[in-house]
Amino acid sequence: QNVRKVLAFNVESQGAYFLVGPHKFKVFDAQILSNPRVLRMASNASPGQIVALFKTSLIVKTAGGVVYLKQVIGDFNFLSEGMVLGLSQK
Repeated sequence: QNVRKVLAFNVESQGAYFLVGPHKFKVFDAQILSNPRVLRMASNASPGQIVALFKTSLIVKTAGGVVYLKQVIGDFNFLSEGMVLGLSQK
């Protein structure tokens, strides 16, 4: 369902986003992954943990599986594999 929300806002001026400190990362596409190799790679990760990091995308473990966040805009120098992305409460 969360993937549908990202896709629903797959417009250049919109998109979903996440924050790492003061740094904003916009996500324009996402895909739930079911590849056995990726699932094994993420099996010991915590929900929210970055499993793999690429030039403009990342793979994140979720409570229900693994999601591939693609077409991400932001400064990837502030991200690292193993980092856990948290939720902020307002």
